[in-house]
Amino acid sequence: MRRSLTPLAISAMPCLLAAAICWAPEPALAGSAYDVVKPHFDEAFKALEREAGNDVEDVEAEEETAPEDEEAPALPETKPAAEPAEEEPEAVKAPPAEPEAPAGLPVTLYWHVADDADVYLNGKPLRDYTPSFKNRGDEAPHPAFSTSAVLSEGDVFTVGSRRGGSWGFMLTATDASGGVAFRTDSRSWRVYDPGERADWFEPAAAVKASSAAVSVQTDPWHPQKELNAKVDAQALSIWGNPGKGTAYLLGVVSLLKPSGLIGRTLSLQSVNYPDRSIWAPGPFGELGRPAADGSKKEYVFRVAAGLADPRLVSLESVAAPGSFLIERDGRLKLEKGKGGGDPLFRTGATFRPVPGLGDESGVSFEALGVPGRFIRHDAFHLFVQAGSGDLFQKDATFKPVEAGQGKP
Repeated sequence: MRRSLTPLAISAMPCLLAAAICWAPEPALAGSAYDVVKPHFDEAFKALEREAGNDVEDVEAEEETAPEDEEAPALPETKPAAEPAEEEPEAVKAPPAEPEAPAGLPVTLYWHVADDADVYLNGKPLRDYTPSFKNRGDEAPHPAFSTSAVLSEGDVFTVGSRRGGSWGFMLTATDASGGVAFRTDSRSWRVYDPGERADWFEPAAAVKASSAAVSVQTDPWHPQKELNAKVDAQALSIWGNPGKGTAYLLGVVSLLKPSGLIGRTLSLQSVNYPDRSIWAPGPFGELGRPAADGSKKEYVFRVAAGLADPRLVSLESVAAPGSFLIERDGRLKLEKGKGGGDPLFRTGATFRPVPGLGDESGVSFEALGVPGRFIRHDAFHLFVQAGSGDLFQKDATFKPVEAGQGKP
């Protein structure tokens, strides 16, 4: 407990304070007067307390433990009002993506049938077929139908038709330049038998059904002739068994492409007589020996884009520029071109190159005007004929040799 100072101690304080000040030694370091006097004042105060009988130690302890002035209770912390968040700008929406252009070749499809037909591409009808071909009236007198489509390799056409007083189906697809991309022929098309399936037009049903080669109508219906003349397609009028009342046709698309032979200058060697090549010493084509005949130039041909179809080929003589190998009545001849206006000449001088029938490393030439017939040699004379068997296939196969290389 802290005691009060006695009157004697109080009256002595001025004297003691003065004595302490006078006695204070010179401070070692410069400082304020209070800093210098304070220690001596404390000692004087303690002396007075001892004289008064107070316990100096207790006083010091109390002073040390005396609570500090109470601080005002802290106000609850208040957060500044949150500023309204800035609205994020609305994300700029990308414009809707343009629909991707369909893969494949855009074409115009033309088709005609004598009697009527329902035509599907990959299981989708080319137009409204209500009622179906089994109940619809005769469409043969009408001109060819047409629509736009996109064709890719392996696409499937399915056709159901009723045979009336005539028969034959024709289809052709032309690209933007008017070139023929696909058509009815005896290679890409088959006749199939789906039985009584309601989904006969679905590719899966058609591909799995039994099938056979198509028949060819050698004298197409008049609107089909007009169609071929209009687009210069050389499409065939095809059918199944003429004795049946209905027919189902399956066509697997193989797009016609420009031949890789176009632009090359070649001789054409026989695969079964490698020392002989195609030439035309007179009006008819022959197999000859260039070394024995002396002139190699007559055995060389420039491969031009087909006169009747730029995807196919025509063979122009280097020795006689402007003259082409042409099919005439089953023979291969060399004739001078008659200008661009003769469709018969252009068709006869156009051939479809295919992998060699007797050796796939070679090439065989199918005549555009008489599909299924190929350039072949027989007794070293050149013909355009159909045939089968190993000998025919080799006779109809030739090895292209760049001019100046090999024989001749």
